Amino acid sequence: RVRAYKPKVKTGCITCRIRRVKCDEEKPNCRRCTSTGRKCDGYLTPASSLNNSSPLQKISHSPDPQPLESKLEGRYFDFFCKRTVVIFSGIFDPTVWTRLIVQATHHEPAIRHAAIALGALHESSEVGSRAEPSIFAMEQYGKAIRYLVKPIREKQKQAADVALMTCVLFVCFEMMRGSYGTAISHIDSGVKIISELQPSNKPTETWSVSTIPYAEPSVLHPIFIRLDRQVSEIASGRKRVLLDQILEDKAAGYHEDIPLVFSSLEQARNSLEHIRTFEMRFVRSATSQPSFSDPVKRSLMLDISRSLSFIHLQKWSTAFNSFIQNTTDFDVASQEAIHVLKMHRLVMGIAMVVDGERSYADPTIWDQNKPQFESIISHATSVYELYIRSCEKEGRKRTIFYLDSGINYPLFFVAAACRDGAIRWKAIELLKAMNRQEGLSNSLLSAKIVEHMASIEE
Repeated sequence: RVRAYKPKVKTGCITCRIRRVKCDEEKPNCRRCTSTGRKCDGYLTPASSLNNSSPLQKISHSPDPQPLESKLEGRYFDFFCKRTVVIFSGIFDPTVWTRLIVQATHHEPAIRHAAIALGALHESSEVGSRAEPSIFAMEQYGKAIRYLVKPIREKQKQAADVALMTCVLFVCFEMMRGSYGTAISHIDSGVKIISELQPSNKPTETWSVSTIPYAEPSVLHPIFIRLDRQVSEIASGRKRVLLDQILEDKAAGYHEDIPLVFSSLEQARNSLEHIRTFEMRFVRSATSQPSFSDPVKRSLMLDISRSLSFIHLQKWSTAFNSFIQNTTDFDVASQEAIHVLKMHRLVMGIAMVVDGERSYADPTIWDQNKPQFESIISHATSVYELYIRSCEKEGRKRTIFYLDSGINYPLFFVAAACRDGAIRWKAIELLKAMNRQEGLSNSLLSAKIVEHMASIEE
């Protein structure tokens, strides 16, 4: 099928141009962005271009833009900017990928070579495994590492935002090639950097903070909070650095105060993540401290934790529903994000009501949550249908990689906990159909695990 020609979007706000959608061009912020809870990045002046736009000129700690070293670098850098960035930006606020990381690649060799490496690996994964891009990707990966540690070797400080952005790209690279152990090591490195930069800790001799960074700490921190939580969920006994620490630079919504109405989907996601972090921190405290070794005391503390978290969830639901009611014209990505957030909220609600320790001895206690399990399946089905329609409409291949948690974990949760065969196998079918990697979670591997569990129980 020949796709109809459409001219490139040359007017409109920066956000709409990156997303390749029609902008209503209202000043100072377009309605297309604000009505869907997205941040409008404003407009380029007539004399501006992608090479000399004002955001780049305001970065004080960066050198002049540097040329690519070869045609092959140019090829994979172009693929990274046009394809990889769009995919990895996910269904929430894409600013970190579509604007901040892309801007930084023009100035910082470590970030640029990491981006080229990821672009090369991504292209090879889409067209089939070939030796050339894989070898080239590893060469670029090595260059990125050398540039990243160069200031440290020369007894200088490395910019923290440069290190964290490069670290994000390294995590994606290792996850994409299935090296989860190395990916976790990079996550731990990023978590360590953020922890060391907190004012409550001693001044660091390794990292510097620019007065005008490529990305503010409050923008990068949530990425590592979510990654830290993902690793903590699968690695028992691991020290949860960011989960156990109160961060000074908080992202929008990542705090205990829940507004009456959320202002964006990103704020709603950060708020839900904070509730989850609060619950995990409280439970860890109640189960690890010697003062709570007494079963009665520990049970009481866990009940208090669940009650507080449930109140927060109720407030979250009110603010989220109000946001949806007050907002119109959600695009496909935003519709997917809404379903994903509702799924995670349902999972959290179930987990807070059910006594996890008791469920091992009596799995029937999950049966009371059958309506919630059915709702999770319904939302997951909607995500799958939206996703398929979007791919067919835009004539693009299905994306098999996301950095953040999406529908994999809720579906795995349903398949593992629900004893209703029809619901359980629908969850397994959806895991197989989606065939995607979400952070450290692989849907096909998850499906195999719960299939094995089902074969034993049934």
